[in-house]
Amino acid sequence: MVRRLILFAFAVSFFLLSYVQAGSLIFFHEAQNNIPAVELETNQYFYTSQYRESNFEQRYSLSVKAYSEKDQDFQYGLASYFWKLEPSEVAQWFEVSELFVGFQTPSWQVKLGRVLPQWGNLHSYSPVLKNFPYFSLDPLSNIQEGLVGAYFSYRGKKTKVEFLLSPLFIPLLGGPRLEGVGEDHLEVWSRWLPPLLYRAKMGGGILPVDYTVTLPKIVNVLFQNGAIVRWGAHNEVGSFSVHAASVINPSPRIRIEEKLVPHKPELRAYLSPEFHREEMIGLDGQINFLGGSFFSEASYVRPRNPHSLLENMYKNASFKTLLGIKIANASWLPHWIAGLSYEKILGQKTVDSTPGFLPHKSPFLFFTSLNLKPFHWSELGFMTETDSEFKEGVLRGSFGFFTFDSFSLSLGLDVLWGEDDTYWGQFRAHDRMWLKGTYVF
Repeated sequence: MVRRLILFAFAVSFFLLSYVQAGSLIFFHEAQNNIPAVELETNQYFYTSQYRESNFEQRYSLSVKAYSEKDQDFQYGLASYFWKLEPSEVAQWFEVSELFVGFQTPSWQVKLGRVLPQWGNLHSYSPVLKNFPYFSLDPLSNIQEGLVGAYFSYRGKKTKVEFLLSPLFIPLLGGPRLEGVGEDHLEVWSRWLPPLLYRAKMGGGILPVDYTVTLPKIVNVLFQNGAIVRWGAHNEVGSFSVHAASVINPSPRIRIEEKLVPHKPELRAYLSPEFHREEMIGLDGQINFLGGSFFSEASYVRPRNPHSLLENMYKNASFKTLLGIKIANASWLPHWIAGLSYEKILGQKTVDSTPGFLPHKSPFLFFTSLNLKPFHWSELGFMTETDSEFKEGVLRGSFGFFTFDSFSLSLGLDVLWGEDDTYWGQFRAHDRMWLKGTYVF
């Protein structure tokens, strides 16, 4: 009973300081936007439920993007973001998703730094990008990040070979804020995590519970290598690629050990994140048609389980597939994306430190996005994700208009629904309306 309570309380430890749980992205982008720009943005959120006696949240952000021209010999790229949040519910206030320099010829390309290759069809659901970290502000706001190392590619007439060698490892960043890591008392400061349990039933009585979090030494995390190789073929009809990787999983496994405090009626849980290697084989491709394309991806992931792991830290192999359609290249049609995603855990199911005590995402997901421009100065948007039985989901509707060439204003509504034991259902009290203003320098 005590272990179940501890595991339940510290499923949330996925977010230890700057480690975030792998969740869904309702903002699904087809590729990194490489248009150079400096953007100043403000978001005002009104929630239907209070958190720390307030229904409001304010976010201010500055994003900087600078990329060289595609046909330029010398290559460089930067995509960075800075935030100010009130109240402060995120563990980190800045993020660099890509930063590199490089050189290219008509056939060869080399990049050094943090590189996010243009792989996969949808960053948010792509099986072949499962090895890449991302930065999370909340379950609906995530940014895909690159790997740190050296990227090489060779392009033939209709084929391309790519290598990404990463001598340094950076885990998932951002995520809900926790206070007291490494100290005597740990507390959640985010509406996107359940409160911690500070009392547990043991025997015939109730004991107070507290937590000690030990973060690993940075050198033990940072200096871990990884490698990805990719081969692809393409023509005017479509493209096909094969992808193989051996990298460190950016999402941690949490070692949980609980002990009675000597000479005190208190139970203390000792928690430490660990990062382990996994291998992956992936396929992706698309078939083009007038104004759009059909796309598909699949991946097989085999995590390594060293003998030093506790039983509840083991991970099973998994298979994930993605099927979809997108219409994006026709001026006479709306921008539309729709798809299905399915993930299957293979072998005997194990209990891990990211347990079933907090709801997981459904293995079968349907998602769609639709953008319309009824006038040149306005845009309507609709995005949704739901499971196969419509027991849970999230919906976003938005309306934006452009008052000047460099300024835009948009407003919208995020609705989350689901039963108590579902992923989105646990957040259903956090429906929100929002107003966003963006100025591009």
